[in-house]
Amino acid sequence: MATRYFTICPNSRFVTDIKKYYAAVEKQRLFVKAFTEKHGINARGYCVSGDGGVNTPLTNPKSISFAIEPDNETPEIMAMLRVEVPGHDGLRFFKKNSPILKAFAVTSVEEQIPINLHAPRLPDYISSNLGMEGFQRRYRDQYFDYEGAYYGMVECANALDVALPEGFAEIKGSEYHAALESAIEKQNAT
Repeated sequence: MATRYFTICPNSRFVTDIKKYYAAVEKQRLFVKAFTEKHGINARGYCVSGDGGVNTPLTNPKSISFAIEPDNETPEIMAMLRVEVPGHDGLRFFKKNSPILKAFAVTSVEEQIPINLHAPRLPDYISSNLGMEGFQRRYRDQYFDYEGAYYGMVECANALDVALPEGFAEIKGSEYHAALESAIEKQNAT
């Protein structure tokens, strides 16, 4: 397997999409926090999903699901939850006919809250340069930002065949790893 390291320009399409994704995550988080506080829900965690696009608000409230990981919930809230689904790490979905789910879904549509959140993947931006073959084989990728600079790495059998897209500049592995170590040290210090 071959590895390529690069910096990513802050105004590249990838970084722009990453920033949009983080803004959508924060918008959803704040919405869920306000909604759960308003309705007396004390969840340890949550999951929202729906039938529709990614990183964009949905328009059909009936397609939206809302699940929580209960934490000292009232009997009224517990009665609105379905039985725990195996493999969902303690999450329990609100029943489709529950007033909580109906309020959540309608309000999220009205307030244009993005529901299905997925972070952009580096291979989706790089593989367009590989034609139909893309990254169909095994690959590994990583990206991070450190002090305003964005760094990325992709490892796969055909990494050397990849023409980096506009806004990506190849760097040495040592430069990438030095920045990664500094970023980890800074994160651990806080």
